[in-house]
Amino acid sequence: MKTLSNMPFRIWVKLFMLRRILYERQLKRLLDQLSPQRAEASGVIQIVSLCSSRSLIEGVASVSSLTRFLANGEWGLTVHDDGSLSANDSDWLKQRIPGVKLIPRSRADTECLSYLKAQGFATLANFRTIHPVNIKAVDFPYYHHGKRILQLDTDVLFFQKPHELLASFYGSEQKSIFNVDRGPALAYGLDDMNKLAGKKVDPLFNGGLVSFLASREFHAFAEAVLIANLRRHKDWTLEQTLTAMFLAKTTKMERLPPTYDVSFALLALNGFRRSELVSQHYCAWARMLFASDYIRFINPAVRPAAWHIQRYYRRHLTVPLPDPRIW
Repeated sequence: MKTLSNMPFRIWVKLFMLRRILYERQLKRLLDQLSPQRAEASGVIQIVSLCSSRSLIEGVASVSSLTRFLANGEWGLTVHDDGSLSANDSDWLKQRIPGVKLIPRSRADTECLSYLKAQGFATLANFRTIHPVNIKAVDFPYYHHGKRILQLDTDVLFFQKPHELLASFYGSEQKSIFNVDRGPALAYGLDDMNKLAGKKVDPLFNGGLVSFLASREFHAFAEAVLIANLRRHKDWTLEQTLTAMFLAKTTKMERLPPTYDVSFALLALNGFRRSELVSQHYCAWARMLFASDYIRFINPAVRPAAWHIQRYYRRHLTVPLPDPRIW
């Protein structure tokens, strides 16, 4: 009976995975049809992302959904390889976004690990090798020291111009602006984090969309936190926990408005319309909807996979659709 009761759920998951694969293939074809967007190293808005071979297509789509609102030469892009990008992946990325700076994992391992060991940060160096996502916390401050960066996960889409986020690159105030998570998702207890940071750490900090001033001072702080060996509740969010603690200690923290949504938290509220959405972070289960939402809402000129879906969205879509010619 237990097997039979679980079967519908397993089938549902498999259908959604198949749906995701089909839409991702369509997304790849769409991106190949669009005119390349050039990144400039001198751009004011410097976007930094960690990409894998699996997430590269979504990463390019994510950047494209943002940069269509920016002027030519206003932005730059650095992509950190998690170690899985192939030569074909790298070539495709450079074709879609000329001027992108790609940092291979092999180069980062040599340069960043040598730096950490030379500074005596052995615990942090070991932390970096545990999981590829830890590269975000360690390598971003190393390579972008002294620069304001936009840390952007590959599963974020922008539906409107993010004025609040972009304003942080033009103001004089050195504050950190971040996405608000659906619930507490940091690795340590709040009291422990507040004590080590010396200030209150926001438990709803989400590292998928953050504007902040990168600094190598992070490494000494993170080393001290890791050595403290605090009790951890969520190992998989340790990298964003360290970032949240350091930014709380060194800068003024500011939440992005709720219209910068995470996993459809706002869409579940009564009276909220999709047309109010600025961005959506498709983390966890929501990632299955990333490619289809890009196709339907970011570039509506491309027909959805099924005619009945197209008909439904023609009748019920309330999002102001951008002109695809601005690409």
